[in-house]
Amino acid sequence: MVGRRKLLSWAFAMTLGGTSAAIADEPVSFVVYPEVEVSDSEETSESLVDRLFHHPVVTPVVAEAFFESDCCPEVGSPARASGCSLAEGCSAAVGCSSDAACAAEAWFRFDSEAKSVLPADNPVDNLMKTALAPKDWFDFPINVGGWHWWNIDTGGVGNGGYGAANFRGTYAYYVIGQPSVTLEDGSKIGGFVFFAGRDGDPYRTYYSSNFWFLEGYGSYTSDDLGTIKAGLVNKRFGLDGYLGFIGTAPYFDGFIMNADYGISLEKTHDVSDDLTIDTFAQFFFHDGAWNGGLRNHNTESVSRLHERNTVILRAVPKWKLGKESTLAWGVSAMVGSIDSNIPGFISNTRSVWGTDLDYHCGPLNLRGEVLQINGRTVPNRFASGGPSNRITSFTTEAGYTVGPVKYRGVYSASYDANPDGRQNIWSLGTVTQVTPNVRLFTEYTEWTVDGNAFVGHATIIEGVQMVVHWQY
Repeated sequence: MVGRRKLLSWAFAMTLGGTSAAIADEPVSFVVYPEVEVSDSEETSESLVDRLFHHPVVTPVVAEAFFESDCCPEVGSPARASGCSLAEGCSAAVGCSSDAACAAEAWFRFDSEAKSVLPADNPVDNLMKTALAPKDWFDFPINVGGWHWWNIDTGGVGNGGYGAANFRGTYAYYVIGQPSVTLEDGSKIGGFVFFAGRDGDPYRTYYSSNFWFLEGYGSYTSDDLGTIKAGLVNKRFGLDGYLGFIGTAPYFDGFIMNADYGISLEKTHDVSDDLTIDTFAQFFFHDGAWNGGLRNHNTESVSRLHERNTVILRAVPKWKLGKESTLAWGVSAMVGSIDSNIPGFISNTRSVWGTDLDYHCGPLNLRGEVLQINGRTVPNRFASGGPSNRITSFTTEAGYTVGPVKYRGVYSASYDANPDGRQNIWSLGTVTQVTPNVRLFTEYTEWTVDGNAFVGHATIIEGVQMVVHWQY
């Protein structure tokens, strides 16, 4: 039988993880990008699996642990005034019979060096890894995961529950596969598949299937060329991701997590020890018929409208300002045609430019972005209710990490012109790394529309979001 103290220890650790995450991508947004610090020596990748989790996963440093009197140093062995760290092997430090015995007596506190509430060897991850062991039977790199979203309505909108109105069920389950083969000359041939599904209502009202591909492409990588991708490839325009769960205006307008059919050339240029430049040149001949925007947010959310022959150019210089500080400044440009089969809404050309900043200084992360969209995208824009021909989008984000908890805030807005309208999205909350593979999002969100030709002022969502994300 498991000891009562051990059960209380794990319960207390989980309670700390939940209570420290003071309540935190429309009733339907989605993909979130956690940030995990990675050493300079680690090899990074521009693949979506790394962008989804921001950096390759690293083994966490557990919180410091303190031990009760029955787990004490042996006679003649000096006691450590501050206890010992489980990561260092506490049995040797305090004379316990085993590390497990020490862990059973430990109570956890959040420490500035901790990367997760529970250590790498914990019951939650061990149970999930055992249950998902069959995925390792195949010689093929696969990750599986899921998002579970509870919406607590506080503004009388009536969307509360597991999901939201017309969006009930598990937010999404997904499978990611990323095989690669290294050739004799050091170049690589690979592929990437990102497949998702739901067990409730469809993800969007304009997309009837409960299963869809977020990405699927083949790739070739070499030192001289960089990486070339062909297939269903994610657009690289503006900042990737956002710091919370509910999405931003660029996400709903189709500039984040939006894959189309085409080709992409991506390369990092090492200018000096303190400066690198990421470059992207992409051409898409047809849209992918799916993204996270709500109906009438962007072209792909309206039937009989399609994006064609879209060119994207992006450059991101990144400066290393100090041991723990970096600044990335991105500039992006896009031009492409929108084909229409809707009477009264003629085909036209859309052009977009954007600039963004991403600053990291130790635990602090500040991000900001401005996008200018010219050209009509849909007959009845989500914000204005009409065929607005100009949209200006602003997003500001801030995050500060203390141990396994990131405290973050996001404000995003878009201004439509001709006709006019506006949408505002803001959220404030935390992201807690409960285990190396499980995160808890809690945030308060308010999303409104002003000046819409049909409804005037409307609240899309107002309340508390609680989200569990797991990935193995």
